[in-house]
Amino acid sequence: MCECCCNAVGFCCSCLYGIGRSIPVMSILSFILFLTGYSLTISGRAATTQPLETMGVTTLTAFLQDLEVAFFFAFVFNGLGLFASFLASGKTREVLFQQTDYCCTSCFQFLLGRCTLGLILSCCLLILLVDIVMLSLVASTSSLVLEVLAACPMTESLRSPVSTTLQLITGVKLPIEEFDQICRSRLSSGFSTLIAGTIITVVGQVLLITALSSNYTKIILEPYMTPREKWSPGYGAASDAAA
Repeated sequence: MCECCCNAVGFCCSCLYGIGRSIPVMSILSFILFLTGYSLTISGRAATTQPLETMGVTTLTAFLQDLEVAFFFAFVFNGLGLFASFLASGKTREVLFQQTDYCCTSCFQFLLGRCTLGLILSCCLLILLVDIVMLSLVASTSSLVLEVLAACPMTESLRSPVSTTLQLITGVKLPIEEFDQICRSRLSSGFSTLIAGTIITVVGQVLLITALSSNYTKIILEPYMTPREKWSPGYGAASDAAA
């Protein structure tokens, strides 16, 4: 009776351990960060587009106008990467990619593993490059935004140098009325949200690529991680004789 209870407890613990190590925690976390980052970026864009266009920052605003397209492709390939992480984690990876006895199994492993996961990883790297470009545009614009916001409490005479500097950089000279409109807008909070969103997006994308690279390596090495006796010429001879 005690032996049966111990075996049942051991079996349950083994199942829980197998389920736990088959959950790609890092990939799930990175996907959540990706969704959070893009949500913050879209929210920040709504509050900053008009003030930035008034300031003449056309490159960033043009890039942000196509943000939904970038989000769509990022959502598709990051979602595929998350799905592939489930297949390439723990017990699931061992079941799918450890057996190499049949040609069909090897073809399936190649198509699902090296081919598909490699393609997803390449697309995620391209998405990361787009995110880095967006982050660099936001970072390069931050100095102008801070300079304009710092001049908001000042008098008209002190705002003139800021308008001159802005004209030298963007080619747009801000009239007093438009300067006041920018100061009354939600540029400060919106741009802070935009910066936070782009940083979180880049961090989430880097984490997902790291997880995918690790899974890609594990998939390639998985057939060689089988027990040593399976590779010996006499493997299975004793069980065949006993049968």
